[in-house]
Amino acid sequence: MKKTLVVLLALMMVFAFATTAMAADEQYVPYADIADQDVDIQTAIERLTILGALTGYDTEGTKFAPSQLITREEFATIGVRIAGMEDQVALYASMASAFTDVEEGRWSEGYINAANANGIMIGRGNGVFDPKANVTMQEVATVLLRAVGYDDRLPGAWPSDYNTKAVNVGLTEYVDYIGPKAATRAEVASLANEALDLNMVEYVGNPSVEEFDGQLGRTMAYEEFRTFHDLT
Repeated sequence: MKKTLVVLLALMMVFAFATTAMAADEQYVPYADIADQDVDIQTAIERLTILGALTGYDTEGTKFAPSQLITREEFATIGVRIAGMEDQVALYASMASAFTDVEEGRWSEGYINAANANGIMIGRGNGVFDPKANVTMQEVATVLLRAVGYDDRLPGAWPSDYNTKAVNVGLTEYVDYIGPKAATRAEVASLANEALDLNMVEYVGNPSVEEFDGQLGRTMAYEEFRTFHDLT
């Protein structure tokens, strides 16, 4: 990915999420079921809700269900929003799915297609996405890291490559990270919240250097949102 494109993507995400954040904040109601969560988890849940990446788990939007597991199709939706690609969903929903188990008209079809086409969340092989399966923590970390520019040129084989990078960049700071474990909504909120503050990266490859350059600026420019929201 060219540096100019990465920077442009970062700017697009800033503007897209700033608009979403302002709109969501006007309707935001604190969740009634997260008081027993660590304060860092509560902050992550509230921030992701304000930014429009997460929503409540009941029709009134007053319960978050922090211990509820998240499916792969639910996380495809979150991943697309985190990556600032929601404006592509309608277009991708009109296209044929690459997966035999994602039928036309399925509520998540556009998100899954967008995530797959942009290389942030792929299937499980043999044309299967497995949308109803629980997403694992290492799958969550993989998608979030891909959203900020990392890819399979990370050293090592999957999932150890993404697991190692997730720990090294601080995604896992506030969760008990066990890669193969099914991820809860609270854990996803925490991992995603940390991803928002990562620098965008691009791959730098030559005969002597094979690494990712992380000096391209913040993904979501959190300071921009603090203008509108009193978040700490």
